[in-house]
Amino acid sequence: MESQAQAIAYGANFASVTFKILIECLEKNGAILPGQVQKALRATLGHPKAERYRLDYVLLAELLKQLDSAAEPPH
Repeated sequence: MESQAQAIAYGANFASVTFKILIECLEKNGAILPGQVQKALRATLGHPKAERYRLDYVLLAELLKQLDSAAEPPH
């Protein structure tokens, strides 16, 4: 992976993890309802005009995946 692509990948991962932590903090403190962000992300990604191949939509889908996996009870 070339250095520019690698920097973009690291930045995207950092942003995703940061949002996940922020969302969990807001939920724990009652600022947003549990699952509220996931519901909004599903609505955004499921919209008929959503261009899911675009990088911003790909990143939103990854954030949703991370939030969903964090919400699952441990095995």
